[in-house]
Amino acid sequence: MMYKRYPFAILTGERGVLQEVALCRPTCYDWAVENAIVEQSKSSGALVDVDAAISQHQELVAALEAEGATCHFLEPGGFPMTGFSLQWYAKLMANEQVLAAFRTSLWIALVTAAQGSWVRR
Repeated sequence: MMYKRYPFAILTGERGVLQEVALCRPTCYDWAVENAIVEQSKSSGALVDVDAAISQHQELVAALEAEGATCHFLEPGGFPMTGFSLQWYAKLMANEQVLAAFRTSLWIALVTAAQGSWVRR
């Protein structure tokens, strides 16, 4: 079986069972000003609700562990974690495997939506 190994992951396909996941704790989370919505939110004085992020993160961890996944917690490397840059996303979208998975997911979403009750008469 062909697979690609990444730190904390072995990818054998998009339908595999999630057994391990790498997570960062949300305590150092902040918005990265990468788009107009974030820029407008920050300039209007909106703040990140860290308590809500921590609560949601705990729920996510509990759900993953309840399904048998092992969670690995990464620690920040001495710098503020501000999210992924637009350049990171550009590199990601240049990866043919990622684009193939995206096309498959989009196709599944379109087929599923077309079978919804709003299509049937």
